[in-house]
Amino acid sequence: MFPSPRAQGMGSARRPFNSRLTGGRKALGPGVTASSSPSALYSPVGRRVSASGARSTPSRVYLHPAASETVNYNVQLFGSSLPVKVMEALSNASADEPMAACIHEGGWAWLACNDRLIIWKISHSSSAKLMVCKELPLPLSDSEWSADLVDICAQTGDPAAAQSVALMAATPEGSSRYWPNILHEGTYIESYTEFGSSLCAFVTAVKGNSFILSSEKNQLVRLTPDASGKMNQRVLPQGQGMLSGIGRRVSTLFGILSPAVESTLCSVLWDKGDCFYTLTDSSINKWDLDDTSESQVLNWDMSRVLREYISDAIWGSESDYDDIKAGININYLSLNQNCDGLVILSAAWHPGDNPCQIYYTLVTVKDEGYNISDEITVEVTQFNPVFQARGMQLCQLVVPNFSSQACYLYTQEMIFACSTGTGRSTLPQEKIPFEAQGDNIVGAGSCEGWPVFFIRKSGMLTVVARETASVLPEHMEESLSSVSKSSRQAVVKDSRPDQIAHDDKTKHLKAAFLRYCRKDILGAQSMVDSLFSDSDMEPDDELDLAVNQISVDLIDDYPASDPRWAESVPEEAAGFSNTSLILLHQLEDKMKAHSFFVDFLHQVGLFSRLSTCQTKGMLVATRLLLSEHAEKLSAAIVLKNHHAKLPVLVNSAIQLALDKRMCTVPQNLTAADVYFREVSQMEIIFECLVDKEEADLESTSIDSVEWANIVVNVNTILKDMLHVACQYRQSKNSLYKNESGIQEPEHVPWTASSGTAGIRSVVTRQHGIILKVYPQADSGLRTILIEQLAALLNYLLDDYVTQLKSIDKLANEERYNILEMEYAQKRSELLSPLLILGQYAWASNLAEKYCDFDILVQICEMTDNQSRLQRYMTLFAEQNFSDFLFRWYLEKGKRGKLLSQPASQHGQLAAFLQAHDHLSWLHELNSQEFEKAHRTLQTLANMETRYFCKKKTLLGLSKLAALASDFQEDVLQEKVEEIAEQEHFLLHQETLPKKLLEEKQLDLNAMPVLAPFQLIQLYVCEENKRANENDFMKALDLLEYIGDDSEVDVEELKLEILCKAIKRDEWSATDGKDDPIEATKDSIFVKVLQNLLNKGIELKGYLPKAETLLQSEELNSLKTNSYFEFSLKANYECYMKMQS
Repeated sequence: MFPSPRAQGMGSARRPFNSRLTGGRKALGPGVTASSSPSALYSPVGRRVSASGARSTPSRVYLHPAASETVNYNVQLFGSSLPVKVMEALSNASADEPMAACIHEGGWAWLACNDRLIIWKISHSSSAKLMVCKELPLPLSDSEWSADLVDICAQTGDPAAAQSVALMAATPEGSSRYWPNILHEGTYIESYTEFGSSLCAFVTAVKGNSFILSSEKNQLVRLTPDASGKMNQRVLPQGQGMLSGIGRRVSTLFGILSPAVESTLCSVLWDKGDCFYTLTDSSINKWDLDDTSESQVLNWDMSRVLREYISDAIWGSESDYDDIKAGININYLSLNQNCDGLVILSAAWHPGDNPCQIYYTLVTVKDEGYNISDEITVEVTQFNPVFQARGMQLCQLVVPNFSSQACYLYTQEMIFACSTGTGRSTLPQEKIPFEAQGDNIVGAGSCEGWPVFFIRKSGMLTVVARETASVLPEHMEESLSSVSKSSRQAVVKDSRPDQIAHDDKTKHLKAAFLRYCRKDILGAQSMVDSLFSDSDMEPDDELDLAVNQISVDLIDDYPASDPRWAESVPEEAAGFSNTSLILLHQLEDKMKAHSFFVDFLHQVGLFSRLSTCQTKGMLVATRLLLSEHAEKLSAAIVLKNHHAKLPVLVNSAIQLALDKRMCTVPQNLTAADVYFREVSQMEIIFECLVDKEEADLESTSIDSVEWANIVVNVNTILKDMLHVACQYRQSKNSLYKNESGIQEPEHVPWTASSGTAGIRSVVTRQHGIILKVYPQADSGLRTILIEQLAALLNYLLDDYVTQLKSIDKLANEERYNILEMEYAQKRSELLSPLLILGQYAWASNLAEKYCDFDILVQICEMTDNQSRLQRYMTLFAEQNFSDFLFRWYLEKGKRGKLLSQPASQHGQLAAFLQAHDHLSWLHELNSQEFEKAHRTLQTLANMETRYFCKKKTLLGLSKLAALASDFQEDVLQEKVEEIAEQEHFLLHQETLPKKLLEEKQLDLNAMPVLAPFQLIQLYVCEENKRANENDFMKALDLLEYIGDDSEVDVEELKLEILCKAIKRDEWSATDGKDDPIEATKDSIFVKVLQNLLNKGIELKGYLPKAETLLQSEELNSLKTNSYFEFSLKANYECYMKMQS
């Protein structure tokens, strides 16, 4: 909430309907003059007199004595002298004799005095021959006469021609007199309109050569003369509009109510087209008229809506607002119109205030045809006199120019200049009193866009904004004046923006800028509005080009007042001219002018509409180009200061720059004159300074004291120029911020330009030069060199960050990643040498600022500073410094340091190690989280296939962690058995015969984890020459570890194992033994049978049938051996009977 208006100074409240803002109010008692200036940049030094808007000034600049009491305005005579009849009427009238006057925008004025009406032609030109002045007899009346009871209309459409002007005058009682032609004062038609107990309040000329008479009670009658000399009268319908057929309750929803029975008419308005409006104490009514009919199309109940927002704007921030709200009184005084909509003058007061003041407000509402828009603006003016009921009713409103927001309140004693508050620019608010001169205002109006007031003693006066001295230098201001004059004429001649050439638009914009510099803010706004339509807010390429061109013209301005430049200024450079002879002052003047130009763009609403334009083959945001121009001016000023300190170095670099640009130096000028004139190209000096530096280093002995000083001097200039440019960019960031919210192209600051001549490349070159010179310098110069190097690196890296931030990472991820990688690589290349030189403080400062975590970790490792490392973990927690550190330890093989983190980092370490299970179990054991360690180790063991020994170790550790954990007994038993089962399987691989491993050239410590099938093949292969029954039993045991989802047929594999066992022995009758059991008892196959029997395995179900063995291809060599068949079957029979 804004502070209470009561507590504010000279503030006004501008309150849009949709955003509930409260504004300010400040009492201005009678006779008190208030003033406010829109900008502290301007001093109120009067030089000329001009009016708001793009129009000429009345030629008679005779200032009224009231002007001596004003700050921002002049009060001067309007037009030529008053006609003799008018002056006689004024001189013969007594001081208390009622008198009323009106100024008609068609160029007429009339004065009512007693029973006479004097009407005469007026113009702002004092030289115009205005011979028309007529005196017409008014109808008799017992009431005080009002100027609102007279109006004129042009029968031929030309109100300036006297023969075409008709006039109607009415009395409050309803009598009227109509003159078809004011040149024939004796020819008129009289009529009478009955308003009952009400009095006639207004006469309004409308279309069709007719007039509407309006009563105080909102009764409306249209009078139209016919050819026979009769006056036809027709009552305007009320409540008969397009929604009149619906009920009152429903119509309320649309804001269209039937008129209140006792509504009081406050004001009327004819829009000079088809619409006639009335303002009552509760509503706004609108009729559409044609020549012969009328139709009411709008009846908007405004009392509830406007009451709420006017009250809120004035008293809304008061602590007791809810309590006083019901006691607030509001009167509606006048209705007018400008380009923003209908303008309502209202007066609000609260009897409980002490003192009780009247707060005059201007309410702007937009007519949308059949309804009023929700966009309502309330402007609380600074005119807040002490409450007087009669004085309040006499306050009226003049809006002299439809295209402007300027308006004037007036009473008999004073004029108050202000604005409606709806435009981007506003006039300063100020009260112009007349009571001190014993004078008073008897009428007012507008003519040719000027506010005109009829003063009893002084005649017709106008109020114009007092023009101040331009903020631009005098010669520049005068040069722009010629552009302003021609541009203003061109705008008037052809005001359509699409019909004005680009070059002309640039000139017109320059002219508008000059008006702004002269404090003619509304005039500047008017010119801008005519140039660049804001009907849509789409990007306007011509606007961007014009703004960029003017900005370049400003910073590259020719010092035309310098006689040495007289023959070197091209004609096309006219429009700006620098007045200073001293180079430094020229640059400072350019900086001021550029600052005013940016302020101007903001003030007139153009800055928010800026988009992009092409420059040097790149698409750049125009707002950033404006900032770049000011940054270059700042750098140029610094360079000029160094020019005085190091003239030889700077002059040499300037000459190199001009040679590279192939610029010739005129005979009367110096190289510095030419170089500093064209500021837009000043960046070339960076490369030239380094070129000059390298040449001087080659020509100077390395043992010379000057050798290092050469680099120090160049560093100083480079550093200072970059510093002031970056400082301006950062300090003025809010002035150049993106107001559109639209994503802009990638921005490469001019201080980060690439290429061999780019400043980024130049600073990189200078980096190498400093490192080359550093070892040869003494300790004092070394300190200076390192400080300068750090400063240069700071600006280079800062520009990288600016460039990265300008890229939309989501929309252009590839480009962002490329630049980020380039930035990281360049950052490391530039900062690493500082570590080699032992400059840890400078390296850490830059690495901290630009988040080079690798440099920071290296510094901590080199200095063994763990406390700093812990500080970085906290400082860069959001940037995941801890993860970077842990990863760095992993990559460098420093696992001990990784796992020895303090307890405060255990949480972050645990999170990091979630992606590194091979280490996380160590941290979990260290943290005595044995259950987690068990699960992690078991997971690692299950996943391990590369190394048998590692799998065995992981299983063993997992079992130990489980035993050390707090698992319940049954859970623990289950987990131990599960691990034991896996260990039992691994035992088969661990007990492979050594001779077999040697034969296969296998190392148990380096072997992968073998699958069951692979182990079986090893145990039964021919290379296992010493295989016995135990080897074949292990092979059979391994069949249990072959899963059901395996492609291996377990029964086929079992058959293969048994066949290979059989083949290990000779199956023939020997020693004459007839007992086959006894003869084969030492065979491997029989021993396998015995082992199976001893293990309690049911042979009948386990072993394949004897016939299956005999038919196996593996035993083809034994199929013809009858003894083998006999022995095999005998052993089958024997051992199976032993189990039965």
